[in-house]
Amino acid sequence: MNTTSQTLIRGGAVALLFVSSIAMAEVSESLRGIIESVDGQTLLVKARNGRTTKVKLVNGARVFTLKPASFADIKLGSFVGIVTKPQANGTESAAGIYIFPGDPERDPFDIPTSGLVTPSDAGQVLEYVEGSISKNDGQTLTVRRQVGDATIPASADARIVAVTPATIADITPGQKFFVPNGRPVSFAIVAPTIILGE
Repeated sequence: MNTTSQTLIRGGAVALLFVSSIAMAEVSESLRGIIESVDGQTLLVKARNGRTTKVKLVNGARVFTLKPASFADIKLGSFVGIVTKPQANGTESAAGIYIFPGDPERDPFDIPTSGLVTPSDAGQVLEYVEGSISKNDGQTLTVRRQVGDATIPASADARIVAVTPATIADITPGQKFFVPNGRPVSFAIVAPTIILGE
C-alpha cells in the first residue's frame, strides 16, 4: 500500500471518529416513570417500561412541577402549549393545556414543550399548538403563533396545569417525573431538566 493510500485511509478514519463523536454527543433520551429514591442529585427511578435506572441531575438543573390550574389562570399574554384532539364534527378541541412560566423565545427554560404529552393509547391522534394567549372568553382560547392565530375550544374535561419552577428539595420518592433531553452515560441518564408530575 502506497503512502498516499495510507494517508487517505488514516484521514478517513479520523473523520469517521470525529463524526461519530459528534453523533454520540448529540444523542439524547427522554425518560418518564416514578422516582424510587433520592440521594442528593442522584435519583433511582423506575421507567415506564419497568427498567430501573439512575438519573443524575447536573449542577444547576432546572426543576419544574405540574400544578393543577383552571381556565381562569390562563391570562392574556400567557405562553401555553395546547394538546388538541379531533372531534366527530371535524374540529379540534383542547384536551390538555400547559401554562408555562414565561415565553421560551424570550426566556428559554429548557423544556421541549411538544415532548410533555404522550398519547394514552397508540390509536390517539393528538396535535400540539403553542404560543401566547391573545383572547380567553372562558370557552375558547386564541393563541398567537408565528404562522397565524389559532382559535381552540376547550373540552369540559380538558386537563389544565401550570408548569411551575421548583427545587431539588421538592423531589421525593413516589413522584412521577419526566426528563426531557437527558444524556445517556454508562451509569445513568444525565439530566439538565426534570419535570415532576404527569
